[in-house]
Parts: sequence; C-alpha cells; structure tokens
Amino acid sequence: IGKTILGMQIALNIARNKKKVMFTSLEMSVTQLCERIISANTDIDSLRLRTGDIKEHEWRQAFKVAAAYSLDNFLFDKTSRNVQHIRTKIRKYRPDLVVIDYLQLLQSTSKEHSREREVATITRDLKLMSLEFQIPIIILSQLNRNAEGNRPNMADLRESGAIEQDSDNIIFLHEPNSSEIEKLIQDGIYTQQFFDDLEKNEYSLTQLIIEKQRNGPVGTFEVIKVPRLMRFIEMGEQNG
Repeated sequence: IGKTILGMQIALNIARNKKKVMFTSLEMSVTQLCERIISANTDIDSLRLRTGDIKEHEWRQAFKVAAAYSLDNFLFDKTSRNVQHIRTKIRKYRPDLVVIDYLQLLQSTSKEHSREREVATITRDLKLMSLEFQIPIIILSQLNRNAEGNRPNMADLRESGAIEQDSDNIIFLHEPNSSEIEKLIQDGIYTQQFFDDLEKNEYSLTQLIIEKQRNGPVGTFEVIKVPRLMRFIEMGEQNG
C-alpha cells in the first residue's frame, strides 16, 4: 500500500538536503524508479509519464527533476542481492543513508535450515552494518497475508520475529478499512465529506503507525496518499 513510495520519498528528501543516499531496489527497474521520482516531484500523472502523453512544459519539468537527481549523492543500486554486496557498496560509496526495497528479496549468504533463520541472520547483519558504518539503514518489508485489510501489529512481520528485535524503529503503513473509517467519522475526527473528497480525487488516507521507537514515543499519524503522483502529502495539502 505504498512502502516503496514512502521509502523513496524519505530518500529523496535526504538527498535534497545534500546527503548521499543509496537506494537498493530488488523489485523495480531503474526506469520505473526514475519515473516515480519525476512523478513525485512534478504534477505529471505517472500513467501519462509512462506513455509519453505529456505537454511541452511538462517535459521541461521532467528534465529539470531528472537533472536535479542526476547527481553523485543519489545512487540506485540494482546489483546487490545479499548483505555482503550491500556492504561492499557502502564501503565504496560511503552513503549517509541506505534504503533497501525490500527485505524478503535479499538472499542469505549462510546456509540456514529455514527461511525464518535466514531472515534473522540478514536483519542481524544489517543491524551490525548500521552500527559499523554509523548510518541509518531503512529496510522495507512485507507483512503476513492475514494483515491485509486489518490494522497491522508486530505479529504480522513476515517470516521472522528478529525484525522486531533488531529494529530501532518500526513503522507500519495502514489504510483504514470501511469500519475504521466509520468510527473515525462517528468520533468526529473526520467528516464524511472529507472521505468523499478523497475518493473524488482518487486519494486515500494512510496511517503511519509508529509501533516501536527505541528512543521515543509510539503513536499514529495520518498522511494522504496520491497514487497517480507516487507520493504522500501532509494533511491539508489535498486542498492546495
């Protein structure tokens, strides 16, 4: 429901602040990721961008965004398949932030008897790597299938409880289901008109649930997802 969009948006914000970012993607091509960057930083619909159905002034916007991120401080990593590959890239490029999309596609270099043990080894190695290089590593992850449509919790972390143990922070993305939306309206937090406007614009309400924070409080806050532009916006911006 938007883990790659969120991971990319964080990475781009850090890169815009003159920090070096390495984005390791095992799922999408460089072309797909670049399309997402351009769409997220312009008002060009991702479908029109993909088909080339854009106007001349939009081409200029696209080229401007592409030039802004064609810098040495934003590295697309499409070749790493395991933690050792990522370590080698970190040693070479010395990024200030690493984003990995996503955990379950990483291969283990150790011979474990179960996938759960493999994932536990991977998360532990990434934790040690973060400490060794003194940089944050953001790992995107799938959840168990039974989490679909429901508010996620720690038990939904796919394949390993080691994710919970090794992580300093865990943030779940959740789109409220119909019963949850009804309760938000009944409690006076949002109005029916608010959700009608979201649906009309093909937006959706997304909750970012901070389930674990080693050095701070937990809680939930809401953002608006704009799928056609491949980005999240703050509450209130949907009217801007």
